[in-house]
Amino acid sequence: MTSTDHNTDGVAAEDDLQAVRLMLAGTDPFPRRPPTRAQRRRAAEVLRTMRVSAPYSPGWRGRMRPGAVVASAAAVVVLALLLTAVNVIGGRDTATAAPLLPTPLLTATAGDRQAAVGALLAAARDQRTAPVVGVGPVRYTVRQTYGLDVTVARRKATTTATTYLVAEWRRPDGSRHVDRLLQQVDRAGHDVGGPQPAPAGHGPTEIAAAAGEVPLPTDPGRLRAALEAPVRAQGRIPSGTDVARAVLGRLREGDTNAAQNAALFEVLAETPGVFDAGRVTDRAGRDGRAVGVQVSGPESLATAFGYLLLSDDGEELTVETVYLPSAPPGLKLPERPTVADYTQFTVQRQVPAVGETH
Repeated sequence: MTSTDHNTDGVAAEDDLQAVRLMLAGTDPFPRRPPTRAQRRRAAEVLRTMRVSAPYSPGWRGRMRPGAVVASAAAVVVLALLLTAVNVIGGRDTATAAPLLPTPLLTATAGDRQAAVGALLAAARDQRTAPVVGVGPVRYTVRQTYGLDVTVARRKATTTATTYLVAEWRRPDGSRHVDRLLQQVDRAGHDVGGPQPAPAGHGPTEIAAAAGEVPLPTDPGRLRAALEAPVRAQGRIPSGTDVARAVLGRLREGDTNAAQNAALFEVLAETPGVFDAGRVTDRAGRDGRAVGVQVSGPESLATAFGYLLLSDDGEELTVETVYLPSAPPGLKLPERPTVADYTQFTVQRQVPAVGETH
């Protein structure tokens, strides 16, 4: 995939390929060995550099030697295509390969409520006093997202697990520029002879601000009312599960500022079922404290728990939803704890304009 001229650029390209191979294997539950911190950093740089040459990526930049850029970018493209081809289980027969489903970070279903409340309120205080990172009116975030989707037709189903790397710029008026890189697609269900799933979308997207959109409140009382409003509009009285699901869903979007995060943490702390899930290291190698809460209601086909991983200085690192003890039967997945979705944040800062990263 790369040619080496017995010079340092060729060696660097091979090193870059190894680093990116390790990073792209992040959804493999049985990796040969985890990447080191230096390899993760290098892989991120290579991916950013590769995105500079893509026609739909204005904002991803990196500094590398020209020779290494060409070799590394080509290697990454070929590697990504090979990984996608290998990880898509096709055909009309029952799948025999084990699906490449990520192992849940957590499976706890109970814990110390007071410890969870204390962690959330401490994170809220840290967020309210935290300095603004970056300069400019546009909110810039980079996150990795993973989720399951199911396509059903003629009594057959196809479950798809998809991972994206997402860069998003949110303007002050609420409009957004979203740039998505498809990292991996896995036809994960046992019955893969079902209907063809919809093509995975990627590339740039402009999303207009919703009509009448107002900023998310930073007062916890007003915020709770705003989160409960859609449930009340359905004629139901909001439950703690409804509120917890709304809080984690809003945090997952990644476009909230520190004051809004603080209010979300405070509302979650008021939820009756919240519990301390202990300390855990996420898929980016970052250690933090996790708070858990049930996010499935009585109408759900499976029990699901949501987990929020917080750094020691109050920043959200990862939001993850896990089916416990197993996924809904219709997904046709192995009967074990299953990640329904996760969002892992790597960059959250203010920038001067869309396309800028610093």
